[in-house]
Amino acid sequence: MSSCKGLRFILTLTLALGWVFTCLGAHDDGQDSVHRDQSYISIYVSIDDLDKFRPGRPKNELLHDLQWRGFGVEAVVWEGKHVMEIAYVFYADPKELQRHKSYTALFVDGKFEKFVRSDSEIWKPGDKMFKVGECSPWLARLMKSPAVSNDVIRKEVMASPAPRKQGPSMCSTLAWLFGASRSPREKREPTAADYQRNAALRHQFTAARLDLGMTEQEVERVLQAKPIESGALKAGTCKVYGSSEVFPILNHFSNVAVIFRNGKAIMIRQVAAGESGQYQAPKGWIDNYREWDAMEGMTYDQMKSRK
Repeated sequence: MSSCKGLRFILTLTLALGWVFTCLGAHDDGQDSVHRDQSYISIYVSIDDLDKFRPGRPKNELLHDLQWRGFGVEAVVWEGKHVMEIAYVFYADPKELQRHKSYTALFVDGKFEKFVRSDSEIWKPGDKMFKVGECSPWLARLMKSPAVSNDVIRKEVMASPAPRKQGPSMCSTLAWLFGASRSPREKREPTAADYQRNAALRHQFTAARLDLGMTEQEVERVLQAKPIESGALKAGTCKVYGSSEVFPILNHFSNVAVIFRNGKAIMIRQVAAGESGQYQAPKGWIDNYREWDAMEGMTYDQMKSRK
């Protein structure tokens, strides 16, 4: 029988690898918080911005134009190249954000490479657990996937229908599972100050601002913060930057995990903060990543049954 610890780990890993980003951007229940929380602009991107994505355009120049929008950020070395993935949810009409399509943007050596469709099947036969700091099999497959052109994305978003309401959505289910949505009796309504502080932290701790090869001093200068966690992993020294603050907001700010080897960043990853972070990494992200390292080489079934 599968252990709770193994199942929790599988779900946490799946979230960390990006499977859930289509949910995080969806809000198919039309919650008013989408309109109240201005930090949602960090998730949604208009198809009018597609022309900003040109192959070969420098990452920082492009993201500056987009006001650093995007989520599900991860950067690692793949086949000797510095690669970064960032997820985007494109919409056609700001009054109908429920009608959208999600794609992953890939950057290679600091320049935009292509859009690809995200593979919802994270684990495939033959995949084995990787060491934290290495490129995952899922990201490697994305790098080898065919590009989706801006014209195709534009057509697909324009043709996307509004989701049907059929009971609790996957978003609502995951929000409940990770504590982002409590029962009405327990839930505290977010205040304007909550939204403002959440947006400020989201802006400060944007993982995409960083680049592989940065030193610890450079990372601290960009994020304007010292690490809140630090510890040794198989791949190097991991430091987590961000805040332990918690807000009753589904689109919560994220923290940033960076692995340094020989003084240079070899992995950058956006990690959950707030109640979601407390669920996924109850003892902190360093402890969570040490669990990952302990499972290096295991198959999906072996991880699921781990006690």
